[in-house]
Amino acid sequence: VKIGVILPGRASILFSLNKSRSSIELAAEKIIGPDGSLPGYKVQIVFRDSRCSETFGPLNGIDLYVRKLAYVFIGPSCDFATAPLARFTYYWGKGIPIMTAGSLVGAFADKQEYRLLTRIQVEHKLFN
Repeated sequence: VKIGVILPGRASILFSLNKSRSSIELAAEKIIGPDGSLPGYKVQIVFRDSRCSETFGPLNGIDLYVRKLAYVFIGPSCDFATAPLARFTYYWGKGIPIMTAGSLVGAFADKQEYRLLTRIQVEHKLFN
């Protein structure tokens, strides 16, 4: 299982590489452990800094796809980095799903545009 993690490197951002890396690695260990859902499988995780950028976030995703280093993405978490990548991934081979705890803007609920995007948080408007 190849996982591409594309999150911002700046620790000041809520869902950053620094804050998320150890949890992602621990989850991967649990999944492939004897009691996990994929016992005996190998997990390869590649971490990339999105810089919360509409340029670097998608470019990292494209690079991971072209080099066949990811079959699923965790992140990006910033709206501007997520939007273009989430539009592209549906058209790559059989598609590459994206899971993110960020990207809280309501527009990401549009499954016609962001077909393989799964958000594991609620939209901004629901926080009030």
